[in-house]
Amino acid sequence: MDDKVNYLAAFNFQNSKEVIANILGLPLFKSAFASLATLATWLFGANTSMIWAILSLLVADTISGFIRRIKSGEISAKGFFKFANKSIIYLVILAIASLVDKAIPAPFALSIVASFLAVTEGISTLENLGKMGFPIPKTLMDKLEAMKPDARSSDDKKPK
Repeated sequence: MDDKVNYLAAFNFQNSKEVIANILGLPLFKSAFASLATLATWLFGANTSMIWAILSLLVADTISGFIRRIKSGEISAKGFFKFANKSIIYLVILAIASLVDKAIPAPFALSIVASFLAVTEGISTLENLGKMGFPIPKTLMDKLEAMKPDARSSDDKKPK
């Protein structure tokens, strides 16, 4: 038993700063980060503020949902996995919209997709705040609800 090496000892609290510094100092990490930053700059160009705004709304929605669930006693780890999945999906959707904008002469796809995602996250954040007891003006909620996407398509709403 004494011959076994404790590999996790390098990751104890006292050495965590050294471990992070070593990882961040690796040439592979620096190259990967520079490559991702270059790709993001090419892909989104001058629209990075739009991307940051959507990611900020996503974080606000996640935090407000987390606090709401703590207060209601419905807390679970699924919320953070949902946040990670949603973040990746949103970035992929925004990247596709940006590529569509690059391919057509009148770019508009990224603006439409970003607006849709911003409204969706804004509504969700306000709903979370409302469920926590914060006063949300009814007029504002009605306007946002009118913009909220419906799960059914317009063909499904037609009477048969």
